Formats: sequence, C-alpha cells, structure tokens
Amino acid sequence: MGVSTIVASTVVIYVLLVVGGFLAGLTVYSLTKTIESQDKLLSNMVSDNIDFQSMTYGIVNSTSYIDVNLTNIGSTNIYSYENMDVIVYYTSSTGSQEIYRAPFRGTTAPGTSPAGLADGWYIVAFYDVTGKPISSASGIPGLWKPNTTMEMLIVLPSTPNNTSQVSVTIATVRGGYEYFEFTWG
Repeated sequence: MGVSTIVASTVVIYVLLVVGGFLAGLTVYSLTKTIESQDKLLSNMVSDNIDFQSMTYGIVNSTSYIDVNLTNIGSTNIYSYENMDVIVYYTSSTGSQEIYRAPFRGTTAPGTSPAGLADGWYIVAFYDVTGKPISSASGIPGLWKPNTTMEMLIVLPSTPNNTSQVSVTIATVRGGYEYFEFTWG
C-alpha cells in the first residue's frame, strides 16, 4: 500500500502542476490581450496636435481683432473644431482685466473686414500645405486634416490697452492646445 500511495500522490502532483501551468499560461495570455486592447483604445484617444504659425492684429473702425493661422501637425483629423475653446486675456483700454472666452460665430470670407462682425471667433479659410485654399460645398470642410492650416479671426469685445500683454489659448475638444502671447500696440 505504501508504493501505490506514493505513485498516486506523484500522479496527483504532476496533474496539479500541469493544470497550474496551463492556468498560469492562460492568465498571462489574458492579461497580455487586455493590455493590447487598452493600448489600442488609448491610441485612438490621442489628443489633437496643433501648432501656432502666424498672427496679425489690429483695429479697424474701433473693432479690435486677432487673425491667427494654426496648423494641424498631428496624424489624425480634427473634428468639431467649431467647439474649440478660444480664450483671450488682456488689459482693456479702460484698465480692466479681460478674460474673454470667444464663442464660435461661423465663417467669414478671406479679406472680410472685422468691422461690423460680432465679437467671437470665425473660420476664415483652410489652406493645404502649399497655401492653396481648401473649400467645400458649405465653404469649409467638415474636418481639419493633417498638414492643413486654419485661418481664424478673433474679434474682441473691447480694445486692449497699448502695451498690454495679450495671451491667447486655443484648445481642441480632444485636448490639443496652443498658447501664445504678444504685446498689443
């Protein structure tokens, strides 16, 4: 009876080792697949990547404006650009500190004077990498493709004080942002 007990317990131990090894392998495989799925999900949630290119500013018939060119330097399309946050911080000519969150107002044609436009921000045009305007049936494309530039016109509610430091923050819905500063005047 002693030998049969030893053989039986040895077989049981080997079976437990084989089953344990199988379960450990299955667990490692499952964890690997879970991590791969999370990596895929996170890569699909990559934030937008925009870059400040150039800017002009001024006053036309007592209407203050900032004209900005931003390029989508990321590898994905930017959707819902009309929902971007555009925030301008400056000292007005009356001396008050202004934190202005500009609402999206739609589109305006290139060369349109900001005088008479409501305060807010407007899409002027989109340009391809060669600087050629991109248009669609509605006047603007439905998405902001990589390597294209958006010209944005920001009409301010008041005139910044001469020598005022003006800060502009532009943020996309998926976390891309651009910040720049300049001195008015």
